[in-house]
Amino acid sequence: MIYFTDKTFDFFSALALHNEREWFNDHKQDYLDHVKEPMMQFLRDLDPMLRYFAPYYQVVDKGNGGSMFRIYRDARFSRNKAPYKTNASARIWHAEAGRKNTPLFYLHLEPDEVFLAAGMWGPETRVLNQVRRFMVNNPNTWRRVTEDERFRCMFDFGGSSLKRMPRGFEEHADLADDLKRKSQVVVTKMTEAQAKGPRFLSSCLTRFERAAPMMDYLCAALDLEF
Repeated sequence: MIYFTDKTFDFFSALALHNEREWFNDHKQDYLDHVKEPMMQFLRDLDPMLRYFAPYYQVVDKGNGGSMFRIYRDARFSRNKAPYKTNASARIWHAEAGRKNTPLFYLHLEPDEVFLAAGMWGPETRVLNQVRRFMVNNPNTWRRVTEDERFRCMFDFGGSSLKRMPRGFEEHADLADDLKRKSQVVVTKMTEAQAKGPRFLSSCLTRFERAAPMMDYLCAALDLEF
């Protein structure tokens, strides 16, 4: 099934040039027809298939507060006062966890920038340190997961890192690169052509399944079932 088309990406290209309420209101039906509803249908179809290998993860199928991010930007604390995001994105949370500090699956669609991600982006320090402690106590499993050839050829770690070892972990120099990360998230890039193709859903599932062992590890670090 094809979910996203040229019209999906054309909408965001036009929005980038006309990021104002009057233009958006005039083209809101295009947003609903070519962005929101296709994304919601994609998530509905993804949900039962994802549960085969990640049964504790679920799509939240609702307009506000659901898995799909709203298009409206929160510009209160930003210099960029444009009212709308120029991308479509969605996240899939753990069913038994809060949304901020737990591993999740993520999808991002934007002209010339399509990617999937899995893991934890910018968690609170106490949560990140909990993962770090688990990592130094279970290093072999972490290496086996993240150094797997099929995993490494598909994913890159994202986010920034500390310049020095985090306090309390200085003696674990063999895990320095992993412990210095401020996020524990991996990213895999895709293309617009893939997003507009009939195999996009299966391609996303393949990538999410490939990330599942790392997600399982992070859930274990946080005492969550996977």
